[in-house]
Amino acid sequence: MNIIVADPFNDNHVKMFNDFEELNNPNKPMTKYMESIRNTCDRKKYNKIVNNNNEFNTIIFTMDENNIRDYCLLKGEKDRKVCELFFASLKDNKHRSIMDKASKYALDVLGMEQLFVSITAKEGKLYNQLINNGYEDIGEVNGKITLLKEKEDEIEIGKKI
Repeated sequence: MNIIVADPFNDNHVKMFNDFEELNNPNKPMTKYMESIRNTCDRKKYNKIVNNNNEFNTIIFTMDENNIRDYCLLKGEKDRKVCELFFASLKDNKHRSIMDKASKYALDVLGMEQLFVSITAKEGKLYNQLINNGYEDIGEVNGKITLLKEKEDEIEIGKKI
């Protein structure tokens, strides 16, 4: 299953996010985010912003048939090579195959060196999957657990294999 970078100007992408979030997150944060982009600029201006800004917000997703299976928002800074990953809210607590794909995309395609994920203590299954995916628990503040994955860790793991 490949990842797809969401295009806020692709009507089909916006519709798929709307349908996905209707089931999993009625607040529809990604649908609203993509619609706000469409309402504030045209494709040419958007592409210029994406290519020239140091900060980025990229939504990637996986599909099965014609539906979004899972998604991740990546927010980062190109110069610092730091990225925070936000995973979709899901009604069911299934295995999140996008975690590995999102991490690899951020490290290998975007060139990030540090990845962060913040979750609540209630997200125990997600926590375990992140730990199993090479993230390190670096502590809890105000009920939020922060996990870190670094490029060096990936290189070290590669050497051991």
